[in-house]
Amino acid sequence: MYEPNTSIQAADWKSLSNKLNASVQSLASLLEQESDVYGATTAFGGNADHKSRDVGAVQLGLIKHLNSGFTNELLDTEFVRGAMVLRIVSVCRGFSAVRPVVIEGLMKLVGERVTPIVPLRGSISASGDLMPLSYIARVLMGRSSENAATDRHGLVLDTPAALKAAGIKQPVEFAAKEALALVNGTSISCAVATAVTLDAHALCLLFQLTTAFSVEVLAGHVDAFDPVVGESRPHPGQIEVASNILHFLNGSKLANADSEKLTPLLFSRKMPQDRYSLRTSPQWLAPLVELLPRIQTSLETEMNSVTDNPIIDPRRHQSFHAGNFQAKTLTACMDSLRLELHSAAKLLFAQHSELLNSTMSQGLPPNLCWDDASFDFGHKGLDTSMAAYMSEVGHLAQPVSVHVQSAELHNQSVNSLALISARMTAKTVKVIQMMVSCHLYTLCQAADLRAVEARIKSSVETVAEKACSKNGFEKETVAMVCRVISEQLADRQNLDWSARVKFAVDLVAGKMFTKCDLSECAGVVALHADLVLGLNGTLEQAKAMLESGEISGRTLLAQTTGKLYSQIRDVIQM
Repeated sequence: MYEPNTSIQAADWKSLSNKLNASVQSLASLLEQESDVYGATTAFGGNADHKSRDVGAVQLGLIKHLNSGFTNELLDTEFVRGAMVLRIVSVCRGFSAVRPVVIEGLMKLVGERVTPIVPLRGSISASGDLMPLSYIARVLMGRSSENAATDRHGLVLDTPAALKAAGIKQPVEFAAKEALALVNGTSISCAVATAVTLDAHALCLLFQLTTAFSVEVLAGHVDAFDPVVGESRPHPGQIEVASNILHFLNGSKLANADSEKLTPLLFSRKMPQDRYSLRTSPQWLAPLVELLPRIQTSLETEMNSVTDNPIIDPRRHQSFHAGNFQAKTLTACMDSLRLELHSAAKLLFAQHSELLNSTMSQGLPPNLCWDDASFDFGHKGLDTSMAAYMSEVGHLAQPVSVHVQSAELHNQSVNSLALISARMTAKTVKVIQMMVSCHLYTLCQAADLRAVEARIKSSVETVAEKACSKNGFEKETVAMVCRVISEQLADRQNLDWSARVKFAVDLVAGKMFTKCDLSECAGVVALHADLVLGLNGTLEQAKAMLESGEISGRTLLAQTTGKLYSQIRDVIQM
């Protein structure tokens, strides 16, 4: 007898056993009346016209013919464990004619973390995930295999060792319909779909966080996230995304700089509005935000459903041949999720591209290089990698549901391909996680470069005041020198630092030469020399201060994005 643990009390187990036995007894009654019940007294699928009263042989034959996959590539352990839990939930509804002893076996496998080895491919998710689920059933029934399961440490076990590790003393001898009830369901597809949807929720939040972070380091505007924009076009997802991003930007010294006087940076804004990857991000991410709760609702329904065939109704002692195993709902969820994840990844890709392009990055150096652009190519390699990742995500975004093929003697003429779609979505999530990681690393680099830029701006003021004072120029000259140098240093990011300094100071001297008397020319020449000397060292000084911790990109960021920055720089140490 199964020993109840803290999650299943004895009273609950007794009540559940009674429910299960009622369904089993209803099936037994039908068999006593010599009624034909699919999968109990018949063969399967397109061969259901073949009859047999040897119900045990029928169940054995089912598992034997379904154990036909390749085990060179395997379904992830977390997915298999999830599928076993969902199979338990499904048959425990009491419509599947499965005895408590079968449930006990599954629960012991889950509880002792003995996980059947399941092939990655081979299911069309029509009459459920037949082939992969059969590899779970074969462990319970004790069918011989050298690679039956893995234990909690990942050690591969043969069948006897797997049963022993799970505490199952005797293999289960399946009664009428029991093997069919285990394999004829959507549990594998649902487990994968549920896991990747959870990951998609996390990605959805990260898309919003990285957008806020991008607004900051690109010194963007906050107008696009004002509540009035959502009020005028009240899509719930759009309003939610804009509200989140605005919250994430609270306290920023970069994005909240609404005027030139407030910005700590060198550059002056050239555009009154940001490009689409920032400005339209609430509208772009809205469909994903609205889609995820709908998918979650569908998954919750699926997780708590009976998905095998036939349905045995213990209240009327009847069997109903139907199609709850058809997982088209899951396919629709996964196909649509993959498409919206692709769109969100495209937004992230566009933001990343803007950061590395010095003609779009509002004064950041080419490729976010740390040293001179002539020999330091910064994140240029990531730019190429991101394009490869984006292309792969685009390929994976194509709908799986359009590739349905007739199968199994044309009995399964339409089949959902839900597991394939869920697997493609899982693959999509993994690639996008790589994209997010690259983008976060790039955002932190940009934040540090903004800290260096802010330090250089304050140094420009100090150098200009000192050089002008030394050479007898008034405060009006200081303001002009600071303005011209700041503008030129920001606008000439494609040049190495010394060339940028020379270009900026040459322009200052040129302006002064056109206005000064001949007697002042020597002073302009001396000022030129002092400015070049003073400015040439400011970049290295700022970098040294960043490396020593005296300045940090963290100090310019909002509270939320600053925590994200600290997690990456201080905890992960990237």
